[in-house]
Amino acid sequence: MTAYAVLGPVRPEVPGPRVRALLARLALDPGRVVAREALVDALWGEEPPGDSANALQTLVSRLRRTLGAGAVTSHPAGYALAAAPDEVDAVRFERLVQRAGATSDDADARRTYAEALALWSGPPLAGLDAPFVDEAVRRLEDLRARAVEADAAHALRLGQAGEVLPALQALCAERPLRESAQALLVEALAAGGRQSEALATYEEIRRRLADELGVDPSPRLAAAHLAVLRGEVAAVAPPAVPASPRRHLRTYLTSFVGREDALRDVAAAVAGSRLVTVLGPGGMGKTRLSVEAAARHPGSRVRMVELASVAPGGDVLGAVIAALGLRETALIERAGPSTEAGDPVARLVEHLDGAESVLIVDNCEHLTAGAAQLVAELLAHCPGLRVLATSREPLGLTGEVVVPLAPLEPAAAVELLVERARAVRPGIELDPELASRVCQRLDAMPLAIELAAARLRGMSLEQLAQRLDDRFRLLRAGDPTVAERHRTLRGVIDWSWDLLEPPARRVLARLSVFAAPVSLEAAAHVCAGEDVDAADVPDLLAELAEQSLLVPGADGRYGVLETVREYAAGRLAESGELADARAAHLAHHLAFAEAEEPRLRTSAQRDALARLRGERDELLLALRHAEEAGDAGSAVRLAAAMAWMWTLLGAHTEATRELARALGVPGESPPGARAVALGLWAVSSSAATQGDTPREGWVEEVRQLAARVPEPERSPLLTLTEAMLAMVEDDNAGVLRATTEALERDLGDWERAALHLMQSFSAENSGDVATQRRALALAHEEFERLGDTWGRAMTMSLLASQAAREGRLGEALEQSKAGLHLLDELHADDDAAFLRVRVATLLAAQGDAEQARRWLEGVLERGASDLDGPSALVATHMLVELDLLDGDVAGAERRLRGTRGRYVHGAPGGPAQLRALMSGAEALVAAARGDGEAADRLMAEALETGEAARDMPVLADLAVLRASIVLDRGAPRDAMRVLGAGAAVRGTGDLGSLRAIRVREAATGLLGADAVEAAYAEGAALDRASALELVRSGGAQALRR
Repeated sequence: MTAYAVLGPVRPEVPGPRVRALLARLALDPGRVVAREALVDALWGEEPPGDSANALQTLVSRLRRTLGAGAVTSHPAGYALAAAPDEVDAVRFERLVQRAGATSDDADARRTYAEALALWSGPPLAGLDAPFVDEAVRRLEDLRARAVEADAAHALRLGQAGEVLPALQALCAERPLRESAQALLVEALAAGGRQSEALATYEEIRRRLADELGVDPSPRLAAAHLAVLRGEVAAVAPPAVPASPRRHLRTYLTSFVGREDALRDVAAAVAGSRLVTVLGPGGMGKTRLSVEAAARHPGSRVRMVELASVAPGGDVLGAVIAALGLRETALIERAGPSTEAGDPVARLVEHLDGAESVLIVDNCEHLTAGAAQLVAELLAHCPGLRVLATSREPLGLTGEVVVPLAPLEPAAAVELLVERARAVRPGIELDPELASRVCQRLDAMPLAIELAAARLRGMSLEQLAQRLDDRFRLLRAGDPTVAERHRTLRGVIDWSWDLLEPPARRVLARLSVFAAPVSLEAAAHVCAGEDVDAADVPDLLAELAEQSLLVPGADGRYGVLETVREYAAGRLAESGELADARAAHLAHHLAFAEAEEPRLRTSAQRDALARLRGERDELLLALRHAEEAGDAGSAVRLAAAMAWMWTLLGAHTEATRELARALGVPGESPPGARAVALGLWAVSSSAATQGDTPREGWVEEVRQLAARVPEPERSPLLTLTEAMLAMVEDDNAGVLRATTEALERDLGDWERAALHLMQSFSAENSGDVATQRRALALAHEEFERLGDTWGRAMTMSLLASQAAREGRLGEALEQSKAGLHLLDELHADDDAAFLRVRVATLLAAQGDAEQARRWLEGVLERGASDLDGPSALVATHMLVELDLLDGDVAGAERRLRGTRGRYVHGAPGGPAQLRALMSGAEALVAAARGDGEAADRLMAEALETGEAARDMPVLADLAVLRASIVLDRGAPRDAMRVLGAGAAVRGTGDLGSLRAIRVREAATGLLGADAVEAAYAEGAALDRASALELVRSGGAQALRR
């Protein structure tokens, strides 16, 4: 029994129709990553939920709770069901059907079909109602129908018509107009001695075809009828595919791995079209796929012609004649009287005409014109002939169906590597993650993977991975029985390079300096030169794509496989043009970034940010080019142009690293760009998880640089310089002073909005509620007027915090979700993650702990690659709180265990505010397990860290945690005093904290409302210093004003 079933009711049973639909969709592609967008489309179709990513993650969490945490794996692009193909009945069914179709032994085929059909327990995907279901059901039922028919054909040849008659009758009842099934039913009835019933069946289907479709029976059905009339049923039953016609096909010693979808596509194309070309670069497995697909074409002779050995412009016709094992004399002997003796094409047509056949014409790219001419002639005069060609470019004939062959799916690539490695080194175990990375670096190209696997005979996978930078030297010495060009990876690419004209070679070589798919504009700028006009570059790109050396994208860009890129880079270095190409790449992207940067502070922000994000890899590569060339001016200018993009995206770690590298390039750079780069480096380094400390003297250096910049050349970011300097040093008073002074000057609208936002942040940290409210209102109004999406999202987030503190939880939730929507539009993932935690906190405060957990798990899911990142740790902190409030102390401790030593116990790394909160969470857990001494020590460390950061909201949050611990020790009055002291520290109360709400409710139950309010007022009336002292002591010391 398979572990997962969809050929009937979905199994295993899981709660909820949409969760069942999710399981079914993942099960249809076991072990393969299904993109999030594809899953959303499959489950919701044209009406997805507002936050589809979160809704999908919720379904995944529910599925994992039922099947186990490891049943569904997460990937950057989507999710995968952790199952082998044969663990899903539908996939096993397809594999068995393919295996049965590949054998010419009738009895063996029948046994395999019986095993396949036994997997069905009812209608597929029974009971499911989701957008993907109808198409999936149609495909599975069509495959089942073909299996029933194929099984019946084998049974008729074995004289076992009676065994398949019930299945054929059931199929014809389900699909009365399916003529292939009706023909087999007519033959089976006749073979069982029921000729009159067979004729009646034919007459009934003939009448239905005429009445319902207005057509006559197909030749196949008419032939079955005629055979019954003549008593020749056995003669018209589909004949066994004889072994002899396949004598022209290769027999492979290795198994065929992966490519199930491609195999279906090619087989379907061959069934529906007379000319199919499998298109792809060398080494992608076109030949093997074509052989496998042709071998599954029922009832046809299959022959193969290999053109690789024919020189460009050579004799295609002669190669075909030789490959088919035909002699000139044999052709003449077989030719009819009407055949012209001197026309070998006509004689070849005469030879191929008649029976159904498939001709594989392999490797046409260097003989495209000659191959196309011959194929057209053969197809025009041989109605039973189908041609399956492989090439790196289409033949260009009318009616040609092109099937592009993509790299292997990740799971299939790893499967191929493992299988081939075990063939050369039995028992070898490969690390799955490293194997996946190796396959990815090899472009999931089958030939490259097979060559790599062969090297594992004498080296480890780790050693192989380390040597992939020199892949062409590494991946050689392949199978000596194959063509020379397929024995090494270099030979495969050499073959394609040699077919190119010089201008195309120049373009391909210069494209190697790009990191990602390239736009037409960028390619024209970088690839044009003495022998290539910029206007010709688009046509040359298209030519390279037609040669399968580039991968055209839906967005108009052209991608380069890593293997082709490395080869082209070698050719570029040989030409002596590497430095020029890199300089052109740097110049183009510097101009692009400096043009887009000012738009980041306008209503065009979303478009500008999307364009910069789209070129992010190229911009980073351009920085490397500037750094390696020692071009300090360009490096600093480019980094400064990217700095605000990093800020908007919350990419502080990347910003810290890249700005530091640019600033470290020796040489002169423009003072304005340097001041911006240095100032935002300091801001990013203080916010990044590494906790980097700005170097000594940087403040004065920024001031001196900014002072040297003439007013017309000043970036608006320089207006924020003094406030940024103070913010980095946690000098809240300095920020307020700098922003106030700056706002007295004549400034642009964006500068005023940004200064008010900084003023609001700083005032909140200082506990200056009045200033915070005023500055926030102004910032929100100004950003709204400017149409600055990020600024609007930031102010909405702060307004939501304000509403939550005042107890307006519904309004706070609405504002948080509105801000989150804006941040998601910008792909500002870091800031969006913090807002998701805010949404979860508000949901919990409103009593919906289950939905709050789903949102928090979504944050962890999205940040799976950085579970020590700030947003993930804040989410963990909130989940710990929910665990403890539910009484799950062990669960809370498990969550914290992975973070211990990084952001707790006063560890030096990371933002101080986060370290303080995580130490507070540790204190809560220690108190919950009865270790009061540890709880006091950890809380003292948390408060000390929070005070060092001078962050009043964080200290106020710690006061709430402290109040909870005090309450659990049986001191409700002191707990309320501590809670009030937290309000004094913050400058206002917080009615949006779930734990504060629980502390107040519990204390009220013990003391009564009046006593609770009185104790709270005692703490709230303290000055900040006294309030902090009260929080540290837990309310036990005598109160003083």
